[in-house]
Amino acid sequence: MPRLDTALVEKPKPAIPKYEKKEIFDECKLSVSINKQALTELEIPPRSEHVREVLLSLPEKLNFKPGINLIFGENGSGKTTIAKAIKYAITAESRYRDDIARGRTQEEAEAYRKSVFEVPSNRGTDFEEFLQDGITPMIASVMKVDQYENNGSIFYCDIQKEVGCQAQKLADSAGRQGYNLVGNFVEISGFANSDEYLQEYSSESQSSRQTVDTFIRHYLEAVFSPNSFRFETEETDSYDCDWGIPEVFKKESPLEARISSKYDYTDSSIRARKNNFLPGIAFIDEPESGMDVSRHISLPEHIDTWYPEGSIMIVPTNSTELYRSNHTRLDLATPGRGIYTPT
Repeated sequence: MPRLDTALVEKPKPAIPKYEKKEIFDECKLSVSINKQALTELEIPPRSEHVREVLLSLPEKLNFKPGINLIFGENGSGKTTIAKAIKYAITAESRYRDDIARGRTQEEAEAYRKSVFEVPSNRGTDFEEFLQDGITPMIASVMKVDQYENNGSIFYCDIQKEVGCQAQKLADSAGRQGYNLVGNFVEISGFANSDEYLQEYSSESQSSRQTVDTFIRHYLEAVFSPNSFRFETEETDSYDCDWGIPEVFKKESPLEARISSKYDYTDSSIRARKNNFLPGIAFIDEPESGMDVSRHISLPEHIDTWYPEGSIMIVPTNSTELYRSNHTRLDLATPGRGIYTPT
């Protein structure tokens, strides 16, 4: 029988190494392969069968290069589904790597990776987005990220969705009712806000294109701003940016000049490096939405200023001006060509 004084002593748990992001990449990398055998075995709804056919026609490996990577396809051809599936695959790979770096077993890390493709257990934003993405997680489950180097998190800038959300907010505000308690009863008193307030609120709302510009600006700040690349050993504060589109999103000096050794996030440091960003991987879906003619014509040069050198931007689009440009692209009308640059 063990001694009582030693049996009750709690044994120290093995230390899990603290995960620290140590390496900053001056050039992002992304290579994704498609398991076509697994793709043929997916139970895809008949209305989405054409997406499978497009994927089966693509090369087994897609290599994205730094700069703009356009994805062209007619409406409903699957360009957004493919782009979002790549984003899901990257998220799964990031989960796996982070779990391994934190000392998890391969089995635990693999289970965490696969959870990206499963319906979220919560009923919050992740759950809603998962349902809205339809077959996308299913398609992503047969993709594997072979090469991945990125400085930050992965986000997806869905222009049409954001415009729809803003319109829904206005509709909700117009139809919201007020309630008053009268004893044990509830009295419905009409609109929660006065007519004057609703009129002022609606008149101050942004147009669709203003909404798009604001959304893209915030998105680019989140993807490329040095403040978005955080170390667990650093204490950082949030801040409000006044950066606009597109002038400040320009490719700048060499990476070493853009990063301070201590990652100082004070206001003065942020202002001093206002145009200094870190390379990242970004997804912007149909940035041409709502542009006037002059802006649309200048879009091929305009969009080229939105990211720091070394970044990868994946852009599903139907823009005729971008189609005429020499930006690298994946054209779903000729999927067998894979990713190529027009000559």
